[in-house]
Amino acid sequence: MKRSGLSRCSYPFFALACTLIGASCSTDEGRETRGTGRAAATAPIPGAAVGAAGRGGSQPIPQGSRALQQPVREPVAGPMVAPEPSAAGPTGGSDACEVAQLAAERVIPEMMIVLDRSGSMTGGGRWVPSVSAVKGITRELGAIVNFGLTLFPHPRNQPGGADDIEMFSECLETSEPAGCLASRSSEPPDLPTRVTGGATASCTIGLMVVPVAKDSADAIAWVLDRTIPLGGTPTSQTLEELLNGHASKADAQPGSQYVLLVTDGLPTCPMGQGRMSTPEDADASNAAIEALAMADIRTYVIGYDTSGPGNDDLAAVLDGFAMRGATGDLQHRPVEDEASLLEELQQITRSIVRCDLDLDEAPDRPDYVLVQLDGEKLLLNDENGWKLVGDRTIELVGNACEQLKTGSHLVDVTVECAPVGPG
Repeated sequence: MKRSGLSRCSYPFFALACTLIGASCSTDEGRETRGTGRAAATAPIPGAAVGAAGRGGSQPIPQGSRALQQPVREPVAGPMVAPEPSAAGPTGGSDACEVAQLAAERVIPEMMIVLDRSGSMTGGGRWVPSVSAVKGITRELGAIVNFGLTLFPHPRNQPGGADDIEMFSECLETSEPAGCLASRSSEPPDLPTRVTGGATASCTIGLMVVPVAKDSADAIAWVLDRTIPLGGTPTSQTLEELLNGHASKADAQPGSQYVLLVTDGLPTCPMGQGRMSTPEDADASNAAIEALAMADIRTYVIGYDTSGPGNDDLAAVLDGFAMRGATGDLQHRPVEDEASLLEELQQITRSIVRCDLDLDEAPDRPDYVLVQLDGEKLLLNDENGWKLVGDRTIELVGNACEQLKTGSHLVDVTVECAPVGPG
């Protein structure tokens, strides 16, 4: 029979027991049980947004913060039981399960494409395939790599399309040339496909026409659509200029900056005056690439039409560039057409995309960390899952890493209330 309103201490045995164990007396209707609560937050990261659907009906909270949903205590009837051990993970207390959202930052690589627009790029139909391949790769992978464009020699030396060329030059002098170029919506002018005469010997130093930036594909395409091959090959001077531009970025992450040199010929400036190659010009280019490497900028080298007869000297010089580029390449990467150029661009670009994410806090127990890629759970120390590097860096491996390199993906990292296992 139920005795409503009486506490256990009304009975001598229970009063003695309560006294011995230090417990409070309660009525049958006044006892409590613990509830559970969980919450998660979303936090976007560059190139691969970090987020998760709210758990337990909670609302998103700002990046880097933690969400805690306090348990709801409700009186229930029934026999008195001892509290069960808490299932909370490293961040949970004795009365609640706290699921913590970890902010994860992905390092986005920066790739400066240095494209040869010397007069020789017209021969053999190299310019049009090069333009197409560069436009393609910047559109395809612009979400996970920040691209920029440098043209050498400087495109101001080209005649034709006077209005657009004048506007083009004005944009180059602004503090934000990419935005200036993108704002001009005029159609590309009808430029001559080949220019002859003294202008072909131009050694105008190349210029960074589109700075490295996120989603720069449209600006790069705008420039390329209004450019023709013309002049000599001022390789060394152009690379030296990058030390004052691309290499001087204060916000660049260590090991995240690259140069991709695409050329079809030997350096011909300044000693060769744009007409012939000299050992001094090649040596100066080698020195510039070494200086970039010392500034933590690695250089990849692609050579167009370098494997044919009579190109032994060209191939040897470009191999020297590649060996000094600090990428691990022992020779340049030869291409013959648009398809092979695009394939090399894709291979190089994907090789520099990193699969590690830096956490804002170090988890106490890695086995309590849940990592999801596009909503799919990844397993700790699985060959296609993730691993912890150091105490606060998550690295996706195997198939998970390869998937991350294909474009923009959703990565979510939380600390759960129990060890995370398969299933």
